[in-house]
Amino acid sequence: MKQWIGGIDISTREITLVVLGHGTHVLRATAKGKTFDDRFDELIADFRDSLDAVWNLEPSGCGTVAIEGVPFMKHVQGTMKLAQILGAVRTVCLTTAQVGFVEVVPGYEWKKRIGLSGNANKAAIKEWVNADVDAAASDLVDHWTQDVCDAYAIARSVEEVRSPLAAW
Repeated sequence: MKQWIGGIDISTREITLVVLGHGTHVLRATAKGKTFDDRFDELIADFRDSLDAVWNLEPSGCGTVAIEGVPFMKHVQGTMKLAQILGAVRTVCLTTAQVGFVEVVPGYEWKKRIGLSGNANKAAIKEWVNADVDAAASDLVDHWTQDVCDAYAIARSVEEVRSPLAAW
């Protein structure tokens, strides 16, 4: 039975999940509040609903999820907010029956796993995604945001270096 693999790109306004399994699925959780505190609960609840939807899209059992780690930023408040989102997303994943393994992977690491340099820019990632996606989905990629491209690449990085726990 083929397991699904998910890549997650986080921000304080949107969580993007790309699921690879029986097809490629893009799920987005968003929040529109003016302040981070207004958005946080809405964003995590929307993400939980998105993750529940994976069960309908990929009924093949437990999957593996990779979440992009929080990058170092000079703006401490921004780093702390992203860390809160990361912690909440990881907790939701770990407490969801359809997720068997969760990995937090630094940005430079997932980029290296897919064959890019650790400091690859947005254009290089988009170019890699365009080259990697099969012809049937290539029209979709033209409309993907950078967050979707990042989440796709993060998911593919899990396929490149599969954890032994992912088979459980």
